Amino acid sequence: MKSHVVIFKNMQGFGWKQNRAKLVFFLAIAEQDIPAMKKIIHTIANLTENDVDQLLVLEDQILRDKVIQLVKE
Repeated sequence: MKSHVVIFKNMQGFGWKQNRAKLVFFLAIAEQDIPAMKKIIHTIANLTENDVDQLLVLEDQILRDKVIQLVKE
């Protein structure tokens, strides 16, 4: 099994409890990738609202590259 990350973006935000989620990450994690995915989860958790707003305006391929860059930092 391979790991996958899927990102949904919506400028208005998806309803999530009492908040609006503008970026939604779905992670399918293969057992061998668990240590790397922990880093991805921490990176996502540390995104500020400003970071999210900047990511929202990027084209899909550029968004993908930027998220990869953030994880590698």
